[in-house]
Amino acid sequence: MGRKRQVLFEKIIYQDGYSFGERTFRFDSIYKTWHYHPEYELMYIREGEGNFFIDNAVYPFKKGDLYFIGANIPHIFACDMEYNKAQGYTYIRQVVQFTEKILPQDFTEQREFSNIARLLDRGRFGIDFTASRSAKQVVELLDMIPESNSIRKIWDVYKMLDILGQEQDYEQLLAYDCNELGNHKDDVVNKVYLYLKANMHNEIRLNDIAEFVNYCPNTLCNYFKKSTGKTIFNYLNEIRIQHSWKLLAHTDKNIVEIAYESGYNSISHFNEQFVKYSGVTPTDYRVSHQKSMELKGL
Repeated sequence: MGRKRQVLFEKIIYQDGYSFGERTFRFDSIYKTWHYHPEYELMYIREGEGNFFIDNAVYPFKKGDLYFIGANIPHIFACDMEYNKAQGYTYIRQVVQFTEKILPQDFTEQREFSNIARLLDRGRFGIDFTASRSAKQVVELLDMIPESNSIRKIWDVYKMLDILGQEQDYEQLLAYDCNELGNHKDDVVNKVYLYLKANMHNEIRLNDIAEFVNYCPNTLCNYFKKSTGKTIFNYLNEIRIQHSWKLLAHTDKNIVEIAYESGYNSISHFNEQFVKYSGVTPTDYRVSHQKSMELKGL
């Protein structure tokens, strides 16, 4: 058994009496403390590379990465400072941190805040927006925030959150809401998630997943459903459909190729699952995305 990690509560102080925090970190040595805070956090890596630990998952990070995480999620950015110095890197990370207090009390019921409400809900699982088309717009707004003042500052925050709330091209970092699950469940569910992500292009059998996490198949099915509210194979379909969104948005591959690369051997089954999770056909999704990009001038 490994030593239980220490996770510290971080009290974030907003500068100059503002209702949210905006800071840029420049590290000469690595910040090694796991921490959490009640603020949502938008993070942009301006320089450096290393590993981003978020609850029980870990992802490599590099210059240009854009992340959004929800409240009270344990996390830490770790990097090899000697390597970064040798490569001429300086570790610079810009963050915007806020609570729901910056929004109207009943914002979830107001249509003009529907995109922001959607983003905050997704934040429970951690989101990587690096490869999204919206990333460029958001970074441009991040560039302006330090120099903005008065109402413009909060307006830029609203605009960033609204843009990201509309984005469908993103990577979910966690398979579960870590604020609702215990440590043991975190480990088991995340192992299943990582297995599904790694093998989504291939045929996946329940027995193989169960063997990977050292569980009885039936017990694992019940455990996963109780922990996430979804079956393992429903979750697999979500992962595959999210992957197909990327291919439809960013490649010229035809629907058959995309279905196959997303793990579907049957085009009819792919179409059925796509409509179930997306509400539109693959062709309509691609056309809608292209029109959206044209309107944004991208």
